[in-house]
Amino acid sequence: MEIPKATYKDYVIRHIYDGIMNDRFRAGEKILEQELSLELGISRAPVREALRELVGEGLLSHQAQRGHFITLLSSHEIIDAYQTRGVIEGYAAALAAPGLSAEDLGTLQQLCGRMENHARRQQHRELIERGEEFHNLILDRCPNRELYNFGDRLSRKLHILFCRYWGTLYQPEEVAARHLRIVDSLRQRDTTVIEATIRDHYFETGRKIAAVQQQ
Repeated sequence: MEIPKATYKDYVIRHIYDGIMNDRFRAGEKILEQELSLELGISRAPVREALRELVGEGLLSHQAQRGHFITLLSSHEIIDAYQTRGVIEGYAAALAAPGLSAEDLGTLQQLCGRMENHARRQQHRELIERGEEFHNLILDRCPNRELYNFGDRLSRKLHILFCRYWGTLYQPEEVAARHLRIVDSLRQRDTTVIEATIRDHYFETGRKIAAVQQQ
């Protein structure tokens, strides 16, 4: 299938992201610009651009004279990433709450049920995608686009971590219950409750993943 030139960079990013999610690329593995260019049949310029963007997101690290590597996050870095996303999304959700319609809240509740079903079936990728829909719906209603952009930069990193570890963190019913608490807080329209609920949502997962990684 021919790839439009305008999307070359995004295509490379998706290729690397999918490779990490599917364990085709492992933490610490070197990513070679020339090999990607040949494999995907595109020039090295968009590959280079994609690698720079993924370094900025923290999925890759760059070492002078050595090249690019899949990032191996320390426990401290995992906690930092989840805490940062929790603070950003918590405040963004508080701003978004007045713009969330009854239909939006109903959609969020339905997504909780779909996440539980995916978790029961061990459909890891589908679970991540429904979770992304859930959180993006909230962020999309935030009038502060800078908050949205900063939160979005952490998305891929957190998706990879959650996909890798969620089965050891939460039972399927817990996956749904944790997100239903967010929906309930949004229905209350209490900004303090909303921020605290979403911060706790992310802080708890970050601590759990860091603890599992240390074992």
